[in-house]
Amino acid sequence: MVAGRTGDIRLPSRFTVIKVAGTNGDVLWSRALGGRATMSGEAHAVTLDAHGNVVVVGSTAGKNAPPRVTIVSLSPKNGRLRWHKRFDENAGGGAGSAAVDSDGNIIAGGRFKVARCDSRGRCK
Repeated sequence: MVAGRTGDIRLPSRFTVIKVAGTNGDVLWSRALGGRATMSGEAHAVTLDAHGNVVVVGSTAGKNAPPRVTIVSLSPKNGRLRWHKRFDENAGGGAGSAAVDSDGNIIAGGRFKVARCDSRGRCK
């Protein structure tokens, strides 16, 4: 898995995750979120939960708005978005590391208040 950002000079960057085959590097799937004129983003860390779902953390920003912590869960088979959570109360933040505990809760670290999310995206 690779997490980062993609974009071009006409559009904002996109929160991007790419899954590649370990045997030859072929792209199995890719998912890019954002990139519209009203939203940009960047993925900073990726991990897997106990069920193999892809958990990605980073930041997204709206037009004329500071970046906010973003947590995304994707299907491991095709990269389909399972759920996402954007923490608007953490303006100016971004997550840079992620872990999943034995109960399936997601722990994200970075520049923001502490947040804890369960495997369904409910955060406290």
